[in-house]
Amino acid sequence: MLKIPRERRMFITRAIKRYLETGNVKDRGRTGRPCSVVTPKVRKAVREQIQRCPRRSMRKMASVLKISHRSVQRIVKNQLGMRSFKRKTVYFLSSKIMGKRLDGAPAHISKVNQAWLKENIPDFIPKDEWPPYSPDLNPMDYSIWSISETKACAKAHTNVESLKVSLRREWAKYLKKHCVLRLRPSLAD
Repeated sequence: MLKIPRERRMFITRAIKRYLETGNVKDRGRTGRPCSVVTPKVRKAVREQIQRCPRRSMRKMASVLKISHRSVQRIVKNQLGMRSFKRKTVYFLSSKIMGKRLDGAPAHISKVNQAWLKENIPDFIPKDEWPPYSPDLNPMDYSIWSISETKACAKAHTNVESLKVSLRREWAKYLKKHCVLRLRPSLAD
């Protein structure tokens, strides 16, 4: 006699039972939670919302329809066959900022660009007058200010005047320690 594995015996037994009960071997209808949100009525409402205001976000649309934003996303993508997109903010440079942002890149120093900038930007500085290294123009931002700020803000200040006094005191200490002593070592006493 042929030995059939247990799993296959169960499959055969269930198939025979299903045939005797229903008259065929097709799967029975599944039970489970019925689709309660994604209905034709809701699909129609979502489509109307999109037609009425196509720029509205899916989250706002979901709050208007009082359903989850994930359901709105599924309806838009799967049932309506649409794709959402996120608007990107584009920042434009004003002529004032544009003149400050130029460096020695080839696109910035070309004759055509220099001529256009000279004609269209009133405060434009030509490339011959640009400083060689912009960070060298203000060393306060990179070295001295951070030291002064750390020392002056070590204790909490009750008002702006107290902070100003503390910053001036730290600045005077810094000058005495780093600048005067290096220029005139005889003042160390």
